[in-house]
Amino acid sequence: MTKKDFFSKLKNYNNELEQILEKKTFSSDIKNLLLNMFYKIEVSYKDYQKVKRVTKEQNNLMEELINIINKNCNKIDLVEPNSQKGMVLKKYNLHSISDRAYKKIISYPIESDLLYALADIEKKYFYINEDYYIEKQAFEKMLSMGYCINIKEILRDFSGWSWQVEAKDIENINYNLIYQMLRILVGYKFLEEWKTNSTKDTDYIIKFQEKLSHSYGTQNAIILFKKLYIVLSLILLEKNEKLKNELYEERKKALEEIEVVKNKAQYLEKITSNKKMMTKQIKNIDEMLNDEKLLLQELEKRKQQMGKKSKLLNNQYLRAMLSQERRDLIEKIQKLTSLMNPKNYVTNKRRIEDRYEKINEVLENLEKKDINTCIIELQQQFLKCIEVKVNNTNNKKELIDLIYYIRYYLYIPVDVEKSIKDLEKLRMQINKIQEILIAKCVNLKLINIISLENEINSKIVKKIISSRAVDMENLELEIKPKYNKLRVNVYEGEELENSFEIETEGAAERVNIKTDKRFRLFIK
Repeated sequence: MTKKDFFSKLKNYNNELEQILEKKTFSSDIKNLLLNMFYKIEVSYKDYQKVKRVTKEQNNLMEELINIINKNCNKIDLVEPNSQKGMVLKKYNLHSISDRAYKKIISYPIESDLLYALADIEKKYFYINEDYYIEKQAFEKMLSMGYCINIKEILRDFSGWSWQVEAKDIENINYNLIYQMLRILVGYKFLEEWKTNSTKDTDYIIKFQEKLSHSYGTQNAIILFKKLYIVLSLILLEKNEKLKNELYEERKKALEEIEVVKNKAQYLEKITSNKKMMTKQIKNIDEMLNDEKLLLQELEKRKQQMGKKSKLLNNQYLRAMLSQERRDLIEKIQKLTSLMNPKNYVTNKRRIEDRYEKINEVLENLEKKDINTCIIELQQQFLKCIEVKVNNTNNKKELIDLIYYIRYYLYIPVDVEKSIKDLEKLRMQINKIQEILIAKCVNLKLINIISLENEINSKIVKKIISSRAVDMENLELEIKPKYNKLRVNVYEGEELENSFEIETEGAAERVNIKTDKRFRLFIK
């Protein structure tokens, strides 16, 4: 893109945004912050896209944000950290709050925080069938929050001239790690499709598992998915005693259902009983919807149950809720009717047994392991999948993409001080994957051979492809033999990006390129 094109596009986005802002009651400070946010996205997006390799197109993101501001956002309050509202955000370790129902945002006056809030206020579907229960709650929360963190990253970690991961500003480090891991495994397009699909026709859990199986093999896919839902479930349960108790009850209930389903007569009797109960609930809803007095009684009852959240509830909202509950009950009755079909008996029996096994596995891990241990086990399985991908890839572009993916993965934070590259338990797997990649790139003449000795060559290349430089392909190297060492200077443009030494016997004769002269590692 030429400089002229860049400013032309920026001007068009700004014009479109300004036209929308004229219809809003935003202050000049908010307007300026939004315009500045758009400018910074323009400046940072190229580097963001280079580092992450495959992302949505910049134009699509800009149009999406403009649409969110236009349709989903009517009020923005900018608050300073030490103000009364700012202290509320600080108390809950938040940088912004989005209220989708009232189309309202409260945010610190920082572009990246406002960007997160805009991503958060957008409707995200990530639909998962109710039958999945624990996976549904665990996946939906991670996917929704992970998506917002991923969007915020454009401004959080990229400034237009550098890439610096700011772990302290990530809303949920574990969710970010898992979301980025899934993005690498199945691609952003699959996650984007899942986010935007408003129908309930596709079972994305099954589709996700099929995609994993196709790319990494059935056994790897089964193990990875199991470890994934266990980790997500443990994160969900960590500080939620109510949900823990519910899960113990669900395990007990599932065990009872297994006993019931073994006896066909008892099984059919229970289904019939449930259908009668749901039919009665539908009748009660119909009575409330047709009787204003009963509706008001239900409104007061629900307000008492909701506590502070009751401010959101009114007659119109309750009618919508009841109508949806009625539709859900009808859908459940239809499912129960289907279960009475003898052909579906075996399938349902297996489903109940699977449900029990999954809940039991989560609770057993909760009792025996901590979250960090489970996260490490998940990463170990993730790296097994990546090794499969590397071994199966011989396409030059895909190999370069994999180098970038793995480099990005190394810098994903696991806490505010450490990233993946700092985890000793993953180091052997990461080294092995990098060595396979390097060998493939050498064979396909994608990179220059620096040393005739494979071990020395591998050490140098691994250092470079783990660099935080935005564009690794344009890095220039300078090799200086020094006694029994090789000094490697790495330049990004005219600036020295990194400098390190590799120990070797007889340094000069082991070098395969001209010393004291700059060259690129990647062959173009």
